[in-house]
Amino acid sequence: MSIFAKTTIPIVLMAVVLAVASFFIQRHLIFPAFATIERDSARDQIDRVVRRIEAQLETIEFTVYDWAAWDDTYEFSNDLNQRYVTSNLQPDTFENFGFEVALIMDRNGNSLWAGVFDYRSGEDIIDRTESHQSELLAAASDYTENIDLSADCSCPR
Repeated sequence: MSIFAKTTIPIVLMAVVLAVASFFIQRHLIFPAFATIERDSARDQIDRVVRRIEAQLETIEFTVYDWAAWDDTYEFSNDLNQRYVTSNLQPDTFENFGFEVALIMDRNGNSLWAGVFDYRSGEDIIDRTESHQSELLAAASDYTENIDLSADCSCPR
């Protein structure tokens, strides 16, 4: 056997052994560790999203309750006074809350006022109520709750 063969064969065999060993180490140690890290990271991201959605729902629930219990809103639901709309239902109000959609309905599910605002599209707030109102009313009917106004309320007044 020549010197070339005597040196080349062990080097090639060593390279093959190292490649096979590297493959098995990656396959059985490194890849599972990365999969665990990615899975944990995905769970953390999902938890963040869920917490964010829960916080937004809490804000919405608080705001809806606050506005529903407000005497001015009650008065507006009875007389539809433009004063209430001018002072309270401006696009800036909803931008401050982070809401793009608002709907005030009466007990029978009829729309008293609706607003759909796009304040994320640019610098100006765009009123999209006319183009989206029918979709909004159809979707809102699935989420309305009828409250028994004759029920005893132990709420502070």
